[in-house]
Amino acid sequence: WCYTSFSSRYRNINNSYKGCTDTCTNKIQHSNKHSIPLCTQSAYKYHYLNSKSTLKATHKDKLDDNKNEEATQKILKTYEDHKEELEAISFLSSLNNEESNYSHQSDLCKSGQKVFDRMYEKWAIDDIEDLEPTTEIYNLLIQIYANADKDMKLAELISNKMENGSDDGVPTPDVNTYIELIKGWGKFGNIRKAELAIQRMEEQYEKTKDELVCPTNKAYNALLKLWLKSGDNAATKKAEKLLYTMMDSDNTGSNSSRPDTETFNLVMSCCVRNTKLSKSHSAVKVKKLIDVMDEESNNRNDLDPKHKNIVNILIKVSHATDAETLLFDMMDLYQNDKNVDHRPNTASFINLINAWKDSGSPDAPKRSIELLELLSEIYRAELSQQNNVMDIKPDHRVYSAVQNVWVRSKEKHKAKQTQNLLLKLIALRESTGDEDFEPRLRQWNNVLNACVYTRGNQDERNEAMKILVETFNMMRNSSGVDANHVTYAMFIKGCARLMPVGEKRDAVIENVFRKCCTEGYVSEFVFDTLVASSSQALCRKVMGGDVDNDDGVQIPEQWTRNA
Repeated sequence: WCYTSFSSRYRNINNSYKGCTDTCTNKIQHSNKHSIPLCTQSAYKYHYLNSKSTLKATHKDKLDDNKNEEATQKILKTYEDHKEELEAISFLSSLNNEESNYSHQSDLCKSGQKVFDRMYEKWAIDDIEDLEPTTEIYNLLIQIYANADKDMKLAELISNKMENGSDDGVPTPDVNTYIELIKGWGKFGNIRKAELAIQRMEEQYEKTKDELVCPTNKAYNALLKLWLKSGDNAATKKAEKLLYTMMDSDNTGSNSSRPDTETFNLVMSCCVRNTKLSKSHSAVKVKKLIDVMDEESNNRNDLDPKHKNIVNILIKVSHATDAETLLFDMMDLYQNDKNVDHRPNTASFINLINAWKDSGSPDAPKRSIELLELLSEIYRAELSQQNNVMDIKPDHRVYSAVQNVWVRSKEKHKAKQTQNLLLKLIALRESTGDEDFEPRLRQWNNVLNACVYTRGNQDERNEAMKILVETFNMMRNSSGVDANHVTYAMFIKGCARLMPVGEKRDAVIENVFRKCCTEGYVSEFVFDTLVASSSQALCRKVMGGDVDNDDGVQIPEQWTRNA
């Protein structure tokens, strides 16, 4: 497949550094023209090279031994060819998922290194000046190592050489160099190293006064994202302090580091995620930051207090009625200016639905359904106008939020309503083929949860029991989802609450528990639910002993293997 297609879609490298080759030509001179940059001794070759003759010999051996390598070199002729292949490898290295393994990631590192090696050799040996590796090329190599290497050792080594190696023909770092380091350390959860990367960037600027390494809000935002992701409550104070430091730099004339809309959004998010702050306290902080943002936004195009991400946070910390007003104001503003940044998105509706869930209002279930219908209507309208609808789709997350409102409510037929929402989502998936409408495990378990907490007369309880069995069987027969330990625990609890005490109830619970054992989902939650929901005789029968004695019972490892 074509590397060029990846580079055109996923290129995020600043193209302004191609012109910096003039600043990178101060290579060490000797009897010929070029020598090898010292950074390549560890970050360029997998074996050490310390002379031009060694480089030439290695180059010749590789060409003789590997015809495929020669063919590849013929394809990669220009600076852009090499750059685009590195961008493609960088993109692949960023796809770190459960299917990736260390061997695959290591191969990507080697592939990226070989592209860099070929490019450098053509420049250093064949005197092709246009192929001089620039800062953006070094940054791509750092990005590949940061994404795919088992640690950050080589990425750090390259950046260190860039900071100290200008006399060796190594290009100096720019802001993107440090951003890649910040992101890389973030993937390893090492926030301290990411903070040190920011400090190094600031020190490099103070030392060189090079505008290419002048701290920018993009770099600071990268660090704010890591603080937010860490879930550390201390991130709130650190984020607020950094924000005001950035604002102070704005007053001194450094426009590149002044906070933008994303900066304020990240700082507000840190406040909202702080578990030590009450909702009302978070609301006060968010409103104060919006006031600051509003005041700073005069004559600033990069600050928008009415941006949907900002308003979404305010919706999240507001009471239901106030949050609803904010949403409708967003809709009015979008109708007037048609600015997609002001258009409510999926998160806007989820936050509002959650606000109704937490309100305790008897109107909450009805309002949640109406909001789902409103979002669906907006989605269809925007789709008919061929607008981008990726962030305004009534997907499985929205349905889950509406289900949760019904689960928490005191409505008598909430089991039926949550089941209808699940069935509607399944129908959307089948009619559209869109995976965003594919019900996840959470949506299935929400129906079981609604059944468990159904109150009412015997007829209503019988209806809930019927839905419990139907949903459980549908889930087990579905190819798109597998039951988990929560599924089995909720089903057992539902049987205990909805069926009368007797042999029939014990038989159903025993049958489901044995299936749970077979599939390896017996967690502590399942065990405690079984004990609380069953007779002592049934517990002794299925567990092989008395669960109340001091010795306890030994649960086979096979029963818990997937829990």
